[in-house]
Amino acid sequence: MRWLLCMLARTLVRRIAVLLVAALFACLGGRVFAADYTMCIPTAPVSTGGAYLCPDQGIAAAMAQSSAAYHVSRGACGLSAGRVSVGATNVDTSSRIVQVMLVAANTGGNCAAVRMAWPANESCQDRNKNKLADAAPWYSEPSTCISGCKVQGTPFSQSNGGVKVYGMRDRSYTGDICTPSKPGNEIGPLTNEKEDGNKSKSDECSALGSGQTACVKPNGDHCATSSTGKTFCWKPDQTGEQKSDPDAQTKEPIGKPVAPPPSTDPTKEYQRSEGHQSTVCVNNTCTTYNVTNFVKTGAGTAKNSSGDNSPDGSGNTSGNGTPGKGSGSGSGGKDGDPDSATDSGDCETAPTCKGDTLKCLHLKYTWKSQCNTTKDEITGSGDCSPGGVPVCIGKGCKAQEYASLLQQWRGRCAAEDDRAKLGRDAASGAADAAGDSESDAVSDLWKKGPGQDGQGLDRNKLTLGGGELFPSIDIMGTAWSPPAQLYSVLAMIRQLVIAAGALASMYILFKK
Repeated sequence: MRWLLCMLARTLVRRIAVLLVAALFACLGGRVFAADYTMCIPTAPVSTGGAYLCPDQGIAAAMAQSSAAYHVSRGACGLSAGRVSVGATNVDTSSRIVQVMLVAANTGGNCAAVRMAWPANESCQDRNKNKLADAAPWYSEPSTCISGCKVQGTPFSQSNGGVKVYGMRDRSYTGDICTPSKPGNEIGPLTNEKEDGNKSKSDECSALGSGQTACVKPNGDHCATSSTGKTFCWKPDQTGEQKSDPDAQTKEPIGKPVAPPPSTDPTKEYQRSEGHQSTVCVNNTCTTYNVTNFVKTGAGTAKNSSGDNSPDGSGNTSGNGTPGKGSGSGSGGKDGDPDSATDSGDCETAPTCKGDTLKCLHLKYTWKSQCNTTKDEITGSGDCSPGGVPVCIGKGCKAQEYASLLQQWRGRCAAEDDRAKLGRDAASGAADAAGDSESDAVSDLWKKGPGQDGQGLDRNKLTLGGGELFPSIDIMGTAWSPPAQLYSVLAMIRQLVIAAGALASMYILFKK
């Protein structure tokens, strides 16, 4: 018994000492930081010069910046939040380590460092082994930093109907690291962003006046659809004419007379219908073009104007040179045609619109807003049966939201399973005890004598007496009492608890 108590005392003392040392490091600002990430694996303790190994150089740089910002926000180097800042970032390519320094405000010098490493053949330059796709056209300039690695390419922008989108084609990694515009403390988004960079992107389209649609491709191509549904695509600096009977389209710089393309059929000629202006900027060099639609009509009946199109495409530039208000059927445009729109009923195809440009733009904006905010369908009964697992269906399912939903379902089902198990155990115990006679079981303990079952205990030979902390016990003439060393151990634990409370109080007082 004595050796067991001694071992217990040593274990308690060691654990309390570890807790006190950890509390002391927290108060004094040691160089060992608690990691707020999970997928960068520690190679050795940071205090001994080790680092955390991340999937590649870019993610290592992003995680180092994020971790440094995290520690600055909580306070480090024995200083409170606001008294330490993020310093220089150093990259050692030979040892494959990126290091972000922390600077103390009271001395102006480096007081600690966050170190991240990356494996061989996983640098930012090595990412070019997989071709980087063109950026998705969007209403703000594309980022030049993907998961901690800098990106280069040919930037461009296009303005159609007053709607301007930006893009970047022929992208590749420069081999340098960079700081993400929105650094996070999780590696999941960084990995997803890196993988998404290699995937092809979709077009960005805008509804124009007179039933026209303009789309910008990720490579900068401009695709214009007329009111008849015919689409022609143009390279950024491409001009001239394109035909697909009975439709045709021309693209020329503004200021140059708009002329119909020649017809190979002597009985037909091209009649000017709707059109718009498109401004294309490549490497800060911008040119505005007339994009004009034509349809065939009888020879000698076409009356084509040669002036510029309206910038937003609202109203046809009809054959007699006056702006029309209709949708442009290819016969010169009819004044007074009503506005019209059709809804696709889903988030895959944009609604079609003819007529007023502002109304069409508002319709598309509303469609985009609804599709971006509408949650995807959640299937599953939600009960704890094997078929009750909640499942998210749709392209917009967010992994983080679904993981939270799944965690709640698992926790609820685990609690229900525990309650059911407890009920089953209680029922089983009640069934086992059914028919037992407690009085007989107790009396059997005192049976004694030849041929009798039981323990042979004598009621007169078991006594319980008072004691200082524990009762003194006498069993069949043998006394037992706790050893005196136990009280010494309890006194030591009492002193350690008091010391821990004093340290915690000092930390709170000095922090304030």
